[in-house]
Amino acid sequence: MGILLWRSTSFIWTSKDKAQEARLHTLAKLESRIMQAAKDGDMSVVRELLKQVEDNGKEKQPSRFVINIAASIVITCSLGIAVLAFFLTTNG
Repeated sequence: MGILLWRSTSFIWTSKDKAQEARLHTLAKLESRIMQAAKDGDMSVVRELLKQVEDNGKEKQPSRFVINIAASIVITCSLGIAVLAFFLTTNG
């Protein structure tokens, strides 16, 4: 049952990892520009560049409501299968 639950909810964890990886990749691209703007003392440019990094990670994440509904459905179905298996195999 644990493996079934892990496999069926893995899409939730991979989307979080992909979003974090996208943010880190964007940050690596913009790192030199951020450092140069910080050295120049231009904080508005630094804020704008960091906002780009945050916006890049947000567009790929599913909403929290959708994740909770999907997780609830998967857990309910998995527990239902387990209960059915116990009832159907009680005779032998």
